[in-house]
Amino acid sequence: MQKAVFRPRIFSTDQYQITLPEGHKFPVSKYGILRDLIEKEGLFQLEQAAPAKTEIVALAHDPAYVTGFTQGSLPAPAMRRIGLPWSQVLVQRAFASVGGTISASLQAMEHGWGATLGGGTHHAFRSEGAGFVYSMTLPLPSSF
Repeated sequence: MQKAVFRPRIFSTDQYQITLPEGHKFPVSKYGILRDLIEKEGLFQLEQAAPAKTEIVALAHDPAYVTGFTQGSLPAPAMRRIGLPWSQVLVQRAFASVGGTISASLQAMEHGWGATLGGGTHHAFRSEGAGFVYSMTLPLPSSF
């Protein structure tokens, strides 16, 4: 009988494909490429990140800002600061990005390590967007 091998979970958000204008600098395709590479290695259990609940997001952000973002009613200058065109998919991806961060944090508290591939699109102050991070590389711990 073979012993089950523990494979740490990594949360992803690339199921939400943001449509961007040609030439946009946010490399949305990198998330799927990275997930595919990690999946081929077979060292991790990949899991789609569950979206954070609106009430959870509103703990960190002004509820009026959260409502405006989710409904697509933020003023044009606020959307320009976010740096990505509004769409329902953007909302879903942003909430899944937060959900993935929460899930990875809970996993880290339980197992000492957690990760999400969905970062880069949820940066904001309490009541306004602050753009996105379009390039991020983190080394894996040597134990993996």
